[in-house]
Amino acid sequence: MVPEYRLHVLDEHGQLMAAVKLDCTDDRAAKECAMRLADRSEVQLWRLIARFRTDDPPQKRRRNAFAR
Repeated sequence: MVPEYRLHVLDEHGQLMAAVKLDCTDDRAAKECAMRLADRSEVQLWRLIARFRTDDPPQKRRRNAFAR
């Protein structure tokens, strides 16, 4: 499985300004790509390590509680 990376670009207040999906083969390549894209902005590099799915998400539980 190929790792998934995201580059978060932050504004001068540290707030998320943009998120960019990076297609990189490994951590080293993702770091190099992030450094090239930073362009004097503060950035964070994130790697997806897990996906979760539930059969009963919280939003659905809340809607069902009001339907009774």
